[in-house]
Amino acid sequence: MTELKELPEVAKSLPYPCKKCDGEKYHRVLVHKTSTSAQIECEHCGSKKTLKIGVKKKVTRKKRAPKNEAPEMWAALNEKVGTEKIKLYKMSDQFEENQALDHPTFGTGYVTKALPKQIEVVFPEVIKILVHNY
Repeated sequence: MTELKELPEVAKSLPYPCKKCDGEKYHRVLVHKTSTSAQIECEHCGSKKTLKIGVKKKVTRKKRAPKNEAPEMWAALNEKVGTEKIKLYKMSDQFEENQALDHPTFGTGYVTKALPKQIEVVFPEVIKILVHNY
């Protein structure tokens, strides 16, 4: 697609990418909204969109996944708290900070934050928010 310098006339057709059709199709100009934008309609599927001139499209970058701090935190808590008093995880039980628990899916974990109805638990591979005192 070539860069437009000015808006095409109303009722004129122009090639433009259509996301719904998944390709470049002819679009008809319906109305000029402003001096730099117009509403256009795909002649193939009828979807409507706004055509803007003089505005560069934003390039979206993929967000990086946050660094997984769970293994380091788990190792430190494992050394500090130990695994001698591990409590089996049940939603109905109440847990406190720095308490070891055994979860049926995630394994051994350590409570890092305890709120009235939920706890933050660090497991060897991931940090999870779990329900307790339910």
